[in-house]
Amino acid sequence: MSPRIEGEPAPTIGENSGIGSAQATAKSRPAQTPPKSGNANAPCGQLPDIARNPGRARVSEIDEGLEKLNIGGIRTDDRATALKLEGESQVLAGIDLVVSRLVGENHRKDYVCAKPATDAILVAHSNRKNVAAVVNGVNEYLQVWVSDGLKVAKNNSQLAKAKGNAVKYVTDKTGPNSMDAGHRLKGLVDAMKRANVDPKIIDEVKAKCEQAITYEP
Repeated sequence: MSPRIEGEPAPTIGENSGIGSAQATAKSRPAQTPPKSGNANAPCGQLPDIARNPGRARVSEIDEGLEKLNIGGIRTDDRATALKLEGESQVLAGIDLVVSRLVGENHRKDYVCAKPATDAILVAHSNRKNVAAVVNGVNEYLQVWVSDGLKVAKNNSQLAKAKGNAVKYVTDKTGPNSMDAGHRLKGLVDAMKRANVDPKIIDEVKAKCEQAITYEP
């Protein structure tokens, strides 16, 4: 699949709502509020069987975002770029809604919880012609929260866990995420810089990921 187009600003995920910049493009209708799953303080549990009920991993935001991307790819006027950016933002917002629905809003920032939920999204959209846009959105989503974990770590234990999650994200070959490790690492480095993660931590994470990629079996 093709990596994100160089030079285009990446969509962001809102800290509180999960809708982020897509809110500006979706004001014409009420926002969907994802139900919270279980006890907010409980660890994330087993996901529902998405193969039997793929609708659990689908929302209108993703469908509408993909449609805008399709239209933006066809048009050749000045509106084309704006439609693509709006579509990317809506796909990202939809991913956030689904992850919140499947693992609970309080767990959506936790890579260990969010990763299986994003896998479910990829499975549910695997037959779409523009599944590459969903893959891009899933990876941007995970990159944001991996970067966030590195930025907010308050002690050595939390920082070590966040660095471990970064390496897991970059090198994980399980599941349907088709983006290769090199593009994942590049996207993660960009996300860490946008999140103003300490440059020393960025360098450390990059080195750990590169070493893990080199010695992958």
